[in-house]
Amino acid sequence: MRFEPVLRRGASGWVHAAAGLAISVVFGWLALRDVSWHAVGASLEQIRPGWLVAALVLLAVAVWMRAERWRCIFPRGARPPRAAVFWSLMIGYLFNNLLPARAGEAARVVALRREAGVSAVRGAATVAVERLFDLASLAILMLVATPVLGSSSVVRVTAWTSAALLIPAALLVAGCRSAGLRRRLVAEKFDSAVSARW
Repeated sequence: MRFEPVLRRGASGWVHAAAGLAISVVFGWLALRDVSWHAVGASLEQIRPGWLVAALVLLAVAVWMRAERWRCIFPRGARPPRAAVFWSLMIGYLFNNLLPARAGEAARVVALRREAGVSAVRGAATVAVERLFDLASLAILMLVATPVLGSSSVVRVTAWTSAALLIPAALLVAGCRSAGLRRRLVAEKFDSAVSARW
């Protein structure tokens, strides 16, 4: 936890920090209450330290790459700081582990707004684009693997669903690469700003 923002917010910051810690303790207890510690100890005795260190390093690299990927979705001139993106992503992971329905996606948008001042609409849009590209990646992997998975009805339905998921992703990429569409969006944004001003 980063304590500088908590100190700047005064008493309310400490209340939020205490509430977050209490929630973490409660849900941590719920997650661990049925764990067999004898089995955990037996598993830990079989761990190879070298592989454990390698796995932790790869995990850290994967998280950093995902944070950098999320940051790259923002416009080049309006990208938030790397540290803010990284901490917001970690907060999202925390909420995904504690709460259902992937609540961490909303939590990281809120966290990025507090850390870097990114509007909730822009943050949510980047998360939506990220999720779409994740689905497109899985769809591509599924289509590549289809020939070796057989010809059952489940495989056929999954293949057609994967192909359908690629359509909005392709349209999004085409739209992003369209100079005319970008000019139109910039013009509409400028007109809206002028109208709001006058």
